[in-house]
Amino acid sequence: MVQLATSDTMPPSADEMKACDQDCQDAAVFAYRWEWGATGFCCAAHGALLQQTSTTLKRSIALHPIAPPVAAPLLRDERIQLTARSLVLEAEVEEARSQGLSVYRKNGDLQVQLSAAVVKERELKAQLTDAGLKLQAVERQANNLEAENGRLLVELERLRELDTFVSAQSDREANERGLGGGESPDGR
Repeated sequence: MVQLATSDTMPPSADEMKACDQDCQDAAVFAYRWEWGATGFCCAAHGALLQQTSTTLKRSIALHPIAPPVAAPLLRDERIQLTARSLVLEAEVEEARSQGLSVYRKNGDLQVQLSAAVVKERELKAQLTDAGLKLQAVERQANNLEAENGRLLVELERLRELDTFVSAQSDREANERGLGGGESPDGR
């Protein structure tokens, strides 16, 4: 037989959230008290099982639903404090929002500067590559000119040697003409 819960059959601290004490981890939805005084908390499935057990034992058990704790109404001072706190938090949120917007704009400016720096870097690299190519062309031209200069110096030395040889040959021939009884170059 099932009894309705009364003030003397209510278990202590029935308004707190409890777990089922019947070897399961579900949340308790009922508080119970046997007629001999044993109390506890159970889930819906174990509540039905306890009612069947009480019928089988021909003993009474009191089951009543556990109501969640009800919050006490706020006092005027508490409402004023919460409202003031809410206003302060709203001001802080607005300040944080404006700072976030400022940071966002600065980030945008920095991204533009970064893009400009990247473009300038690419341009400078291209100019450096062009300057390197020009330098290689100038070095090739300088090497060609040095090679040409070397060839010309060799040719100049050869011509000097040849001139020296021709002059020496010419002097010998002149001396031979002068020694061989011929006329001298001055006509005597």
